[in-house]
Amino acid sequence: MPILVKNVMFMKMRKKEKGFSIGEVMVAMFILLVGIVDAIFLTVRSVEGLHDSRDAVIATLLAQEGVELVRNVRDNNVTQDCPGDQRCTAFDEQYGFLSVTGAPISWCTIDYDTDTDDSHLDCSGASRDDRLYLNNERELYDHGGGSGTYLDTELRRRIYVEYDTSDNLPLNASTPVDQITANVTSVVVFGEADFPDSGNIETECMIARGCVYAQTRLTSWINYGE
Repeated sequence: MPILVKNVMFMKMRKKEKGFSIGEVMVAMFILLVGIVDAIFLTVRSVEGLHDSRDAVIATLLAQEGVELVRNVRDNNVTQDCPGDQRCTAFDEQYGFLSVTGAPISWCTIDYDTDTDDSHLDCSGASRDDRLYLNNERELYDHGGGSGTYLDTELRRRIYVEYDTSDNLPLNASTPVDQITANVTSVVVFGEADFPDSGNIETECMIARGCVYAQTRLTSWINYGE
């Protein structure tokens, strides 16, 4: 076959070969970009969800710890030696409990004291700090944040103590000590959540809002000093 004919046939075959146009390449790149962005978005949302779930679990445990620490203070109070054969009251003011006959206060704080095993409620007012810090040395959360071993967190805890009497009588100086009970509510918030009003904790404090709580009812059982 003459060389000229071969060249003509070769050129015709090359004309039949088709490549990707610029438009097709741009569409393909757009689809690929959308897929990558979606994957990154889902990954970020998953990480945020895990972070929120972790905080919710920690907050739930810290809320339960709050009421258990108050119970521990009550139990320790009635085991103390009382001078002059006087009753050792469960809700003793020297261990941080509010005066039964005094004016109510909005909230308190409490930590587990590993040095003395003798925790105290802090209802002093201005000196309270409701933010919880992670103590890396003791691996515990407390309100004593500072430099060095402490790690700042987004967790905050408040303790609410409300007194009443088992016979529905008003609290006053003549109310027998062994009839007094304390309703204790431990509230922990995380993230950017704020504390609900103390009268609406049960209806407003929810995990979805970054808030958890635990409650207990403590009776004022007592002992007599020797």
